[in-house]
Amino acid sequence: MHSFLRTKINNKFYLLLAIVLVLSLVMPIATQTGYAAGTDISKPVYINSSSYVKLESADLIPSSKGSTASFTVTFYNGGSAAMNLQDYWARLSSWSGNKYTLSLIESDKAKKSVAPKSSVTLTFYSEVPNNVTLANLVLKIIKFDFSVSGYEKNVAKFMFPASYTNDVKIGGYKAVKLNNTVINMRINKSTISSGSANNVINLELAMRNTGKFSVTIPNFKFFMQSTSGALYELKQSSSAAPTEISLRPAILETVKLSVELPNTIKTTGMKLIVVQSVGEGAASINVPAAKFNVGLKAPTVNVATNKYEYITGDYVYDISIDSLQKYPWQTNDNLIGKLTITNKGTKAAPLPKINGAFYLDDSAELDTKVLPLTTQVSIPAKGSAVIYYYGAVSSSFNVNNIKFKLYELDGEKKNELASLTTKAATTPKSIAIGSNYSIEDNGEKVAAAVTDVRTFEGEFSKVFAIYMDITNNQTRAKATSKWTGYVQTANGSLFETKLIKTTNPVNPNRKEQVIVTVDVPKDMDMTGATLLFGLAFNDKGIIQNNDDQAQGYFNPAKFSLPIEKQVTKDFSNIKVGPFAVNIKSLSTWVTNTTLNMNIVTEVQRNYSYDGFSSRKLIVTIEDESTNTTIMSAPIELDSNSTTAKYIWKTGNNFTEINEEIKNYSTAISVNIYEELNGLKKKLVSKKIQWSGFTNWADPNVN
Repeated sequence: MHSFLRTKINNKFYLLLAIVLVLSLVMPIATQTGYAAGTDISKPVYINSSSYVKLESADLIPSSKGSTASFTVTFYNGGSAAMNLQDYWARLSSWSGNKYTLSLIESDKAKKSVAPKSSVTLTFYSEVPNNVTLANLVLKIIKFDFSVSGYEKNVAKFMFPASYTNDVKIGGYKAVKLNNTVINMRINKSTISSGSANNVINLELAMRNTGKFSVTIPNFKFFMQSTSGALYELKQSSSAAPTEISLRPAILETVKLSVELPNTIKTTGMKLIVVQSVGEGAASINVPAAKFNVGLKAPTVNVATNKYEYITGDYVYDISIDSLQKYPWQTNDNLIGKLTITNKGTKAAPLPKINGAFYLDDSAELDTKVLPLTTQVSIPAKGSAVIYYYGAVSSSFNVNNIKFKLYELDGEKKNELASLTTKAATTPKSIAIGSNYSIEDNGEKVAAAVTDVRTFEGEFSKVFAIYMDITNNQTRAKATSKWTGYVQTANGSLFETKLIKTTNPVNPNRKEQVIVTVDVPKDMDMTGATLLFGLAFNDKGIIQNNDDQAQGYFNPAKFSLPIEKQVTKDFSNIKVGPFAVNIKSLSTWVTNTTLNMNIVTEVQRNYSYDGFSSRKLIVTIEDESTNTTIMSAPIELDSNSTTAKYIWKTGNNFTEINEEIKNYSTAISVNIYEELNGLKKKLVSKKIQWSGFTNWADPNVN
């Protein structure tokens, strides 16, 4: 009996084996059919012995018409001849048989073939009803084959299990193929700041082009998706940010994004969706490129401090935010923070790889830049290095809401170290009339002092000029740097300054006279005005060339200004630039229609000035009752000009002036003016009469 049972079992086994063998002959195995489903969906599906198609990603996001489904597939050609992509297409349908039209994104339409031993990536998209999920869809890759019924041959089929997701985990990155180049993307930072009515979400998306050529990505958009599926568009932090993003090879590019949402919207479980917008206007479709899970958290809150001990390797540093400056600049205020890094060790230490940024209310990052003032690369034992950071804020902003966040630079990563509290904005040092303001910082070692003010009248406005001495306190000759700032009137009006200076090297312990000017209305009262003035900087550092445009100024002082000197009758001490002019004798008479004037002068020069711009006088005869100029003679002091009509050299001068006149008057005055850029400032005035025998420069003659 046992023998009989074994015989029956063996017969059944051989019968089943025969059936399997027959079926294997008439039905190809799964790898030959090219179908993929379940856990195999991300694996390559071979379309012949050496070439395959691979599903890179599949996504589904809400749209105005329902949902947009997108599929990114890669064709790899392992053969020795080019693969014609026009022989292949994709078909999309539901499990119930509904068919949906697929389109290629615009940048992929030009891809016609795959070279041997290379790959090409294509992205297809389609509009589907909003109740469709990926698990309801079937994606087929077909090859056009006119030898088969229907002329289409299925080479791969992708079916999506309910567990399929293309979302990037929190802290992870996504390798996205765009324009056949792999772009690595990740979220660097994601914070949420809660308000009474709204929440502000701030994200920083990092992207790196792993290819060898720049890639331009047009029409990028960014959305936050809530757990309800609703989309909220994020905006780039810069209002002028383009929709076209250019990614250079191997360089980490970051995009700062933000959105403000009512606090009634649930913010847990949100996702960041990066899309390319296809089409224009109302017909545009957002095709997802990457989807990230987002873990929102409140900004880091550290113990309030303005000092942080930083330890790296064998080196220990104290890093402190020592001062905060807030000064008017154009339409905003410049915020300038002074960061001091102290080496606490007993040997020289390199400058640590740290960076920093201003934050408003500890959440909104300002566009913060470093003032490139120093080339210092190491810090002596127990010594310090100073770094200045600056950014623009509204003039009405309260600096008590400012934090300075400190970061450690770790390759491409920025690790937050501390959130430093800032002190109240420093009040600029007040400089009394006749006193010096000394600077010894960042290679500058100078002293500045106001010496005089003069008003030059124009036709519709006036120029208020402030004369300053800038003394070089270094041990070698150096051209003085550019200064800039504002003149503030007693009623608070601000006027941006212009600077007249030379490019002359100034020797040690010598000085340059610079002239600070502001254009003001003719009726503006400048009594009690002050000058807020500091070293000018731009993105190259402290400005040396006077023609370079400034981006601000730092470490300014507030200079009190002297009362403007009144017009005098004294011809003996006329100050212009470094010159003191003593007119010893002046007589004038008229012969027929010729005005004659003889002038004897003594000119003294102060040789402590190596640079100056002011050296021009104008001698006039005027009938002030009718505002008529009868004669005007321009004088240049100690000039080498070949075009100047009259020159008074250092020492004694005799000048004979003979001018034809058209107007004649007996009520006349002799006036001496300083000339500056075509405008005049009256220095000396005296009523006289025509006489060849009277020395009107004599103070005893009236």
